[in-house]
Amino acid sequence: MEVNPRESLLSAARFAFWIFLVLTLAFVVFIVWSHGRLPDRIPVHFDFEGEVNRRASKSEFLVVNLGVAALLFVCFGMFALFVGRIPNRYFNLPHRDYWLAPERRSQSIARFNAWYLWMGILSLGLMFHLAWQVYEIGMGKTERLESGWIALTVYLSGLTLLCLGLWRAFAKKPTEDYSGHR
Repeated sequence: MEVNPRESLLSAARFAFWIFLVLTLAFVVFIVWSHGRLPDRIPVHFDFEGEVNRRASKSEFLVVNLGVAALLFVCFGMFALFVGRIPNRYFNLPHRDYWLAPERRSQSIARFNAWYLWMGILSLGLMFHLAWQVYEIGMGKTERLESGWIALTVYLSGLTLLCLGLWRAFAKKPTEDYSGHR
């Protein structure tokens, strides 16, 4: 049975969208759930060693994190839904005319969607991890941010791998002749 690359990319984009949606909802549920359990004043900012250097009300924690969830959903989730409507001239892409030709456009857009959604998943994962750490400190289970640098390293490594994957997919010269100038 031959695998259709277009369908494969579309399936990958749908899969990434569902993971992104579930992670967004889980993050929102966690923030609302933790709001009812946290003390009135909680740590919200840390120095390079993970020591608390600013506290705020748990309501600020709620509002800021719900705002972050909404912003990430709009930036990553909604963009993925509308990227297919963006005219070709707005894509800064090597060999743009080739990759966005009508016969390849849907496959290229599906690749963009999956890539962009995985960026959103990584971003939500980082925020979820940091919110969990704030919860742990607020509840007195630990006194400092324990794995902030590890989480940031994983996040930046994931972004690097995603960017390299996108570059690898679009930077190669097309094998067939086309009239593109980029």
